[in-house]
Amino acid sequence: MRFFSALSFALTLSVSTMACFHAAPVCAAPQGQLIAATSKLSPETQELQDMLARLSGFSAHFKQEVSDQSGESLSNSEGNIYLLRPDHFMMHTTAPDELALYTQDHDIYYYDAVVNQVSIFSMGNMLANPLMLLVSSDEAAWAEYDVSRDGNRFTLVPKTRQDVLSLTIAFAEKPVPNEEGEECYLLDALTIRMDDGNNNFYLFTQQQATADAEDFNFALPADVEVDDAR
Repeated sequence: MRFFSALSFALTLSVSTMACFHAAPVCAAPQGQLIAATSKLSPETQELQDMLARLSGFSAHFKQEVSDQSGESLSNSEGNIYLLRPDHFMMHTTAPDELALYTQDHDIYYYDAVVNQVSIFSMGNMLANPLMLLVSSDEAAWAEYDVSRDGNRFTLVPKTRQDVLSLTIAFAEKPVPNEEGEECYLLDALTIRMDDGNNNFYLFTQQQATADAEDFNFALPADVEVDDAR
């Protein structure tokens, strides 16, 4: 199914619906500045939330590799990614085929140029996915995941079975200033482990701690086929 293989799904819907999409990058804050002292979330979760809260914007070029359990490469893709909190992201794959995953009017759009089709999903159905946590502060959604930390690497594991077994977020070692002049840590890589044994690795280059509103605009063809799954 192209919906799975082309994007190597970075986002998943509920168990009863189709899965699939990409995701986003982040900036981060220094250690030790937790978001809410009264939160019931674990210290590691609060640390990651605090890092993401320093994000004012992010843009980067990405290269993605999908590999199987033995490490054999199955597919590769590349493109550009943009993120702006809250709940704004764009992942535009340019090779080998054009794909676009982006938010618009509180919904998520997935466009596949090869079949000239756009699928539309409600963002509310996506908030339980670990990748959506990169741009969400919804505490109920965060509570669905166990978070562990190893230096500047955070691993999120869902407490209930999902297609995504884990998401590992790797931040850069050295901070840079964001648009407010505060220190943040750019995203270096994402690793997504799936329950079929495949790994999805995203490497980010040309990172910047900024994104513009126009980065999230995408013009669909006039004759595009619409699959409205909201």
